[in-house]
Amino acid sequence: ALLYQKVFYKDMFKSARAALILGVDSQSGSTGADEETAGAGGRRVSPKAGEGPETRVPSQSIGEMDRERLDLVLKNPIGRLYLRQFLEKKLCPENLDWYVASKEWRKLPTPEEKCERAREMQQHYLVFDSPSELNIDSHTQEDINNLINDDEFMKNPPKDLFDAIDKEIIKLIHTNYRSVFTASEYCREAESLLEWTKRFQDLPEQNDKSCARANRPRRAHSTTHQATRQQTSFFETKM
Repeated sequence: ALLYQKVFYKDMFKSARAALILGVDSQSGSTGADEETAGAGGRRVSPKAGEGPETRVPSQSIGEMDRERLDLVLKNPIGRLYLRQFLEKKLCPENLDWYVASKEWRKLPTPEEKCERAREMQQHYLVFDSPSELNIDSHTQEDINNLINDDEFMKNPPKDLFDAIDKEIIKLIHTNYRSVFTASEYCREAESLLEWTKRFQDLPEQNDKSCARANRPRRAHSTTHQATRQQTSFFETKM
């Protein structure tokens, strides 16, 4: 009888505990599936009075985070150095070289300089079988070549002359190399260096004080320091 009572009360306790858990879950509006969903990179939003069921607001996807990381690297000269080393291993550094050359071309002050540099870039990147021919759409390549070969048009080339190529190059880098690069050691080292540089630049006053201390003339503050200097000068004269 005692054994029967123990088993009975044990089973009743389990049933009551299960009912209590189910009751709490039903009041809070959460289920096991909801908990898995919330833990998989999203958050649930409870509805207001009179509204429909709660909705899940997804967090930032991994692809969006990788896109932002690569864009940050592309915008910084230090980051581009690491990206170019990575692209060299993939045998396609010309994509990043074009991106940098195009940015520099926009900064040229005179139309004459822009015209001359554009034709140099054409011979290096856009002509068929050139040393670093870009893998871009053939129609885009032909259109840009025709514009560069037009002497009248190149008297005052517009700033958006290479915009179509730049968009294709950026898309190509993101599509083919974004996930591989952001998972590589090159990206981690670039991000670490960029973070260190940002922290250093955020402290201008401390940097100025450090530079002032470094440039301040040194004086001997102890006899030990003076003795060391005298010993050093003695060896220099002997040598």
